[in-house]
Amino acid sequence: MTEADLHRSRIEVATALFGAWSGTDLDGPRRYFADDGVLYDIIGGEHRGWPAIRAYFGHGRQRYPDLVLEPTGDFWSRPDGLAMLWTMSATQVSDHLGPELVGKRWTVEGMSYLIFDGLTVVREADYHDGGSRERSLRGGP
Repeated sequence: MTEADLHRSRIEVATALFGAWSGTDLDGPRRYFADDGVLYDIIGGEHRGWPAIRAYFGHGRQRYPDLVLEPTGDFWSRPDGLAMLWTMSATQVSDHLGPELVGKRWTVEGMSYLIFDGLTVVREADYHDGGSRERSLRGGP
């Protein structure tokens, strides 16, 4: 496989992975991760191995049942991985930010770096601003 082919294939894997994160099947993202893969989220911490990743994903799905993660089409690569920009959105179902925000949809931007072994993700690191959900809901900058 040429470097260009590998880059295209990894973009396909990343896009499918984020499609699986947007789905309701808690095991949907599993096929893209190594058994001992690591998911690191700047806010949610590090989760090692599929059982821990699945538990973290399940918790997020409980909080945001209609969560959608969409790559923006911006990808950068190097020999071991791929970086990408994305948007994340969901409907606020909890009143922990205030009852007036329940039922409103928020959208935030973020960036991820995926490290691969071939076409299998061994580490996903997600970066986003923890205050961006509330700013999106309140219409702030």
